[in-house]
Amino acid sequence: MDVTNVEEAIIAEEAGAVAVMASERVASDIRKDGGVARKDNILVTSFHPELTGDKKIYEYFLNFKTP
Repeated sequence: MDVTNVEEAIIAEEAGAVAVMASERVASDIRKDGGVARKDNILVTSFHPELTGDKKIYEYFLNFKTP
C-alpha cells in the first residue's frame, strides 16, 4: 500500500497491509496532477503513454535535463 507519512503507514499496517511504501506523493496524487512526477533524474508516469497516442511525454523525456 502506498502512503505519504508514518501515520498512514501505521493505519495501513493495522488494517492488514502486507507491504507499505512511503512516498512523497502516491499514484492517485500524481494522476490528479497530470500523471507525471519527477525527482532528480527519475521520471515516472501513472499511465501508459504508449497507449494514449499523445507524444508530449516523449518530447518531454527527450528534452529531460537533470537539475
